[in-house]
Amino acid sequence: VISTLRGMAKTKITKEIIREHLEGNEIDLSLSELAVVPVKELQLFPRATSLDLSCNSLAELPDNFCALRQLIRLDLSKNQLSSLPEAFGDLNQLQKLDLFSNQLKTLPLSFSQLVNLKWLDLKNNSLEEELAETAGPCSDERECRQCAKQVVALAKSRNADRERARQQMLKKQRAQEAAVEEEERLKREDLKRQRAAEKQRRREKFLAEQVAKKRRDDGENEEAEDDDLKESKSGTTAGDGKEKGCGGGDSSG
Repeated sequence: VISTLRGMAKTKITKEIIREHLEGNEIDLSLSELAVVPVKELQLFPRATSLDLSCNSLAELPDNFCALRQLIRLDLSKNQLSSLPEAFGDLNQLQKLDLFSNQLKTLPLSFSQLVNLKWLDLKNNSLEEELAETAGPCSDERECRQCAKQVVALAKSRNADRERARQQMLKKQRAQEAAVEEEERLKREDLKRQRAAEKQRRREKFLAEQVAKKRRDDGENEEAEDDDLKESKSGTTAGDGKEKGCGGGDSSG
């Protein structure tokens, strides 16, 4: 079986090959020199709740690996995994997870969703200090159970911290946006006042020009009336003189 898998690992793992290595609800693809997980083919076996991928050459898991949500037991030990997909927590039916002897430094925050996880082995990884202390030695059954409980709790705590930081960031961002909006509002109001003041200035200038024009027109009218009056008086005086002259002539005659 192993030799067959090793030979097939160099080609495509097909549905038929997987069926050959399906026993009950477990698919055993261990020791098959896999460098890529045949997720699409594995999805054809939705009743398989246990998957053994140990002792392969897996450096990463594809994102669609997290679509295998039916899995209850998963063995990824003795591979070369340096990280897990961000959505790994979608495998929330997992009860037993073996990550022994990989190259993991940290775990995705979605680990907080693995609420059914009862057993976890993280030995022989390059875990960051806090995670290593939380996981413990994982040297026996009890410690692996404790590891599962504590690592999930740590992921929940980190998720909560991230959410608080996100909320604080959103609050700060909203405050900055509000400040910018207030500044823009003040600018609009100031511009509105400037426009109103300019409009009032033009109105007052217009009215002043109208008053000045009226005064000029009134002055010109008064001058014209004065001229007419003078001409009228001048004409009257001249007429009187002529009448007197005519009267004098008659007397002398």
